[in-house]
Amino acid sequence: MDMFIEGLKEQARVKRDEYATLTKERLRVESEISKLHQYIDELNPLLVRHGLDTIDLKAVAGSGFAKPGNRSEFMPDRKPEYEGASLALAVEPLLRNNGRMHANELVKAIYEIRNATGHKYAKRTLVGTLRGMMKKGDVVRVEPNTYELASATNGRRAEGVLTNQ
Repeated sequence: MDMFIEGLKEQARVKRDEYATLTKERLRVESEISKLHQYIDELNPLLVRHGLDTIDLKAVAGSGFAKPGNRSEFMPDRKPEYEGASLALAVEPLLRNNGRMHANELVKAIYEIRNATGHKYAKRTLVGTLRGMMKKGDVVRVEPNTYELASATNGRRAEGVLTNQ
């Protein structure tokens, strides 16, 4: 019996370590993808200016994120351009391109909202993601339920508190 318990402990340790490693790797990859999105967003106008084809990231998407089936029946579908991205990766370009946005605006931009229940479930999920992005320092809340990229604030404020002044 002791050998069985030791085996369980070892298996739990290995899986815990594996999870930690994969989580770190996912965060690294998401950060790299975000940087690549920004670069491509800046490169595409130059390509157009010189008569070249732009890079269409929607055509490349399809990583398996945000697929139906592993969520509540009340959760609305994502709009096609956000089906292949994590929610954090969907939020980042919206905030970069639009500046500050209210959570309701982000929900409407990302999800196919058909009713109030779908909006509620989508907003709950989105706000949880935004909290995580705030903890990582990627996003700041500049007004109630209104967010912008931390890089856009230039140290002006985070959570309503003046900083670096």
